[in-house]
Amino acid sequence: MTCVRRPVRTITIIACICAVVHAPAADLEEMTAPEGFDEGVFLGEEGLYDSVLSVSGNGEADALETSNAEFETLADLPTVVMMETAAQNLNGCEWVRNIHARRGEFVLITDRLRARAPGEYTVGSDWTPPAEGELRLENDRLLVMEREDPDAPGRRLLIRTDGAFNATLVDGADDGDDAVALSLRFSGELEQDDTLALHTLFYEDTDAESGEWDLRRISDEAVLILRDEEPDTVVVMGEEADIPGQARMRMGAFTRSSIWAADMTDLRDILRTEQPIHGEVRSAPTTHATVIGPEDLKTISVVGMPLMLEGGRLEMDLAGLGDISAGIVELETLFDSFVERAIEPPRAELTPEAPA
Repeated sequence: MTCVRRPVRTITIIACICAVVHAPAADLEEMTAPEGFDEGVFLGEEGLYDSVLSVSGNGEADALETSNAEFETLADLPTVVMMETAAQNLNGCEWVRNIHARRGEFVLITDRLRARAPGEYTVGSDWTPPAEGELRLENDRLLVMEREDPDAPGRRLLIRTDGAFNATLVDGADDGDDAVALSLRFSGELEQDDTLALHTLFYEDTDAESGEWDLRRISDEAVLILRDEEPDTVVVMGEEADIPGQARMRMGAFTRSSIWAADMTDLRDILRTEQPIHGEVRSAPTTHATVIGPEDLKTISVVGMPLMLEGGRLEMDLAGLGDISAGIVELETLFDSFVERAIEPPRAELTPEAPA
C-alpha cells in the first residue's frame, strides 16, 4: 500500500502530498510549496493536519509504479487561496487534489482519483488534527475536536465530509501513536476510467459568530458550501470549471455576487487574456477586482478595453462600469443552477476499523 505520512512542518502534506513512500527521503524535503506561499492561510496558527492518503489496487500495490505529485497551479488572492496538485500514477490511479481556502473561514479539500485499469481498489484518507483534545464522530460525517486549551474554552476544530466514503475514528495507540484520526475508506471494483472523489471541509469555531459550515456534493468536481444551513459558495474544478458562456478556468468558486478563479482565460464578455491568470471580483464592501498573472503579461482586455498590469498584477475599482456590475449580478442565476444540483449526503455505514 502506498502511503504518505510525515510530521506536518511544511505545506507538503495538506497541500499536495508531494511524494509517495517509494520516493527517497531527500526528495521529500525538497518538495515544498512555491516560493512566497504562506502556509498559515490554510488552518491558521493551529498548524496543519497530518494527512495520509493511501491507494491499493488488486492487492499488488508494491508491484505498481508510482509518481510524485506536482503543483499545477497556485492562486494566492486577497480573500481566497486555491491550489491544484496532481500525480499521474498512484498505485494504478491518477490523482488530483484541489484546495480552496477562504482566509479565516474554511478550507475545502477535494481528492479526485481515476482508475487507469480495471480492478479492485481500496482508497483511504486519514486526517489527524494538529491540536490536542477529545474527538467524536457525529452523523457519520462530522469529526468534532473539543480542544484542551484553558485559554480558549469551547473552541472546536471540525472536519465535515460529503458522506461518500465510510467513516470511523481510529486510535493509533497500538502502534505507539496516541493521536486519534478520522479515517475515510472506499473499497470496491472500478472499471478503467471510473472516478472517485472525496470532498472534505475543515473549519474552526472560535466564537458564537463563527457560524456552522457544511458541504453538499454537486458532482465529483463541484461542491456547495453552506453557512448556517444556507447556500454560501459553489466551488468548481475540472470540467465543471469550464462553464459554457460564463467562464473558463482550471478551478474557481463563486457566490451570488462574487467570483474567484485560478488559471482563467475567459470570463463571459468581461475579461479576456492571452495567458492564464488568477482573479477575484467582489461586490462587497465595494466592487473591486484583483488580477494576478505572469510577470511578462502586460495587458488584459476588460470590456474591450486594454488595461495595464504592473509586475503581473492589477487592482481596480469597478464602480461605474455598468457592464461588469451587470455581469456580476447574473452570477445569481448561475449560482442557483448549481445549488439545484446539490445532493443530500447519504448516511455512511461505519467500518469497524480502518484497514492497515
